[in-house]
Amino acid sequence: MVSLAVFVVTGALSSHDLEIRCTPTTSRSGYSGTPICPVPFYYDDELRYTAVATNYSNGVTVCPMNVDPYTREASDDITLWEDATCETMQCSTAYTNVTGMAAGTPCTFPFYEGGVLRWSCVTDDVWGTPSWCATQTDNTSTYGYMQWGYCDCVVSDGGRGGGGGGG
Repeated sequence: MVSLAVFVVTGALSSHDLEIRCTPTTSRSGYSGTPICPVPFYYDDELRYTAVATNYSNGVTVCPMNVDPYTREASDDITLWEDATCETMQCSTAYTNVTGMAAGTPCTFPFYEGGVLRWSCVTDDVWGTPSWCATQTDNTSTYGYMQWGYCDCVVSDGGRGGGGGGG
């Protein structure tokens, strides 16, 4: 097994409708799924919400393309990791016929899904749905019945994104 030192790339988000979205910039792994890094993921016993810089990546931020949807464990196989860049996105919903959620309803981050606190749209749902977010949460970050919609995100002028150096 290869041991990787990890430096977290973090950013404090200033609004509840902002997410940090990381996308692969390489295709070494041959991964053909959704071209968005599946965050959050556990790596080195820590839950990561954005791409990370590792000792094997020469300071370039990377993300795993294979994350267990139930445990959120990232693959230890470094060939399944891709170089990635991160941007701050402002997210609202597209019309969602399943819930009747109106287009333009702001996403609310963070929210719990499957016992994991999410700071971005769910892109790796085990049901194969398009990416989605909570639209309303209570004081414990739990969303209610039908309080979600499919994500419609655009690059934000505000907030902070990751993707540069680590540390």
